[in-house]
Amino acid sequence: MCRSMTRCLLLISIGLTFSCGRKLVLPSDTLVQREQSKEVLVKFIQVERDSLQTYETAVSAYGKYFSGATYFKNTKDTALRVLFTTYTGLKLLDLELSEKGCSTIYSVEQLNNPIVLKLLCHDFGLIAGIKKEVDVTKVYNDKEGENEVLMLKGEKDLYYYTTPAHAMIKVVETVPGKTKIQTEAYRDVDSSLVVKHRNFNFKLTLKKLIVD
Repeated sequence: MCRSMTRCLLLISIGLTFSCGRKLVLPSDTLVQREQSKEVLVKFIQVERDSLQTYETAVSAYGKYFSGATYFKNTKDTALRVLFTTYTGLKLLDLELSEKGCSTIYSVEQLNNPIVLKLLCHDFGLIAGIKKEVDVTKVYNDKEGENEVLMLKGEKDLYYYTTPAHAMIKVVETVPGKTKIQTEAYRDVDSSLVVKHRNFNFKLTLKKLIVD
């Protein structure tokens, strides 16, 4: 257990460099369907222009816990605004996700650390975004053609498990060029979205709120 936030952040930093998680293994009946293609990817949270989606949210990191609501709003064709507040409306975090990356507009002091902000940008960007074409290294599918896996190579290798229409079911991030799992995002049994890191204790959970 961490005795201070500084020590926890040091452990997070080390964990980002050295990962000893389990390995990703694709099903034995998975076949390469095509390579080096452009595909439209529909992420877990896909917001139409000028619309708003609200999610109950919890962030847990080495004994630190934040909860409230996150609002996702598509204000531009190429950007998504992410606002995380307490249940009483106090602003905790304000981000903008775009093709250029993630920019921090505001964060409370407790979250205003480069490593923590990087993780939050990473996790929100993994599950939410603007619907767009992405450069895919390989597209796998099973023999029945019911599901596909889109593999994207980059600073980290990403495996997007999707329906044939490329709606996300699960995403797994691995060490570049290897199959050691670093991060997983998936829909839990209660329909919550979970982003879990295997090499350190940092977890993001979201559940959609239906607003009357």
